[in-house]
Amino acid sequence: MNSKFKKHFIIFSSLCFFSLISCKSRNLGEDSSYTKSANSFKLTPEEEKILDLYGIRDLYLELQAKKSQEIIERFLYAADTIHQITFGTIQKVGTTDSVALSKGLAQAYQKHRTEFFRVESLLRLYRRIDAYEDFMEPLFTNEAKSGLRQKFGIKQTEDRIGKFGEAAMNLKFAQSVDASPEVLSVLNRIADIRFQELSDIMKSDWMPNSQGRIPYLVRVFDGFKANKNQILTNKDDNNQIEKIFVKELEDFDDKVLDFNNLEEGYHELRRNLRWIPILIVSFDGLILPTLEAGKSGVPEYESTLSLTSVTEGKYFEAVKLMRRPKADKTFPLSLYAAAAYYAEQIGYIKDIWQNYHALAGAYQSAFQNTGMNSHQAEEKAKGLMLAKGYQFVEYSPSIVHDLATKKPLILMSFPAHGRALGELVKSKETGIFKKIIKSLKQQK
Repeated sequence: MNSKFKKHFIIFSSLCFFSLISCKSRNLGEDSSYTKSANSFKLTPEEEKILDLYGIRDLYLELQAKKSQEIIERFLYAADTIHQITFGTIQKVGTTDSVALSKGLAQAYQKHRTEFFRVESLLRLYRRIDAYEDFMEPLFTNEAKSGLRQKFGIKQTEDRIGKFGEAAMNLKFAQSVDASPEVLSVLNRIADIRFQELSDIMKSDWMPNSQGRIPYLVRVFDGFKANKNQILTNKDDNNQIEKIFVKELEDFDDKVLDFNNLEEGYHELRRNLRWIPILIVSFDGLILPTLEAGKSGVPEYESTLSLTSVTEGKYFEAVKLMRRPKADKTFPLSLYAAAAYYAEQIGYIKDIWQNYHALAGAYQSAFQNTGMNSHQAEEKAKGLMLAKGYQFVEYSPSIVHDLATKKPLILMSFPAHGRALGELVKSKETGIFKKIIKSLKQQK
């Protein structure tokens, strides 16, 4: 075993006590995120340690004196959580074997993918502010506007976490329906490829160095230090973010979606809806959904407030724990609930459909020498799923409840469902994006 890696592992182990203390105050199980204590901007002991670890305490105090520190606080939260996941996994794996450690981190990052969405969402908005574009754009993607190549951006990391998780899910699903060994072999190879792609990013950007610092986060905080004179006051920063948040929703609403395509239509609608709760949480209550903001005026949206799957879900729990004592702007809670609900519903349908598609594709690949065509492969996959109790159904409004309760259904005509849902959430009269935008623009 590489002696340098062993040295790093010993240091990792000594640092893991940090994650044990943190995990007592925050539940990171099953991707439950954002459980910070409410009503105060006082940094937690863990965030204080991040300041020292990355050498930004002096910068933070300087910005605090200028009332410009909130941008740092938002990234501190994300950094602290990623540290917990990383060092907690290192301690759990408990070995100097680099492959085992990479596998453990890949699985942990996939389980807690929402935390990487948090970083992505911060950069997604902040990079649109002129003062921050030059140093935040390379952190978001792996290529700066000037064309200078950088290491991987958070977008590449998050995408590869998603692809790794999808490949693992497809393999697990194939095993659950008793697919043949040849098919499992194909899906195993795909999972190995996706793991290697993610592993390459982890080694360069997310594997802690001998000081216990995560390279990607070093780049983030070094960027703040190098550009400290560009950092806006809290008031100007928040005003800019509020405007860009609205512009982001307008961009989502303007997107033309092709619901004949699962990825570019159906799944894209889900992504756009999902950004609403992620952005709300990432900016810690700067903009907040509340009951006091009134009703949406759309019965379908109001009804989501009665669903425990929504009101007891991770995004609702997050809203209860925002640190900001008072939001700058608010909008009806039912719009937030509807976005979270429809994103979850589409996610379920999308996952099952992708399982089916991957299973059929693996059958065709495994048995291409026998002349199996795509139709035969799809029939084979369908037969396995039917034998396990899955029902293949066409879209109708009456089955929406069954989909929401996650019965073993696969919705074959997802375009019809997508168009119906798209018409509801994007129309002039009932559009979720339009209604949130209107609510925010009406407030000074």
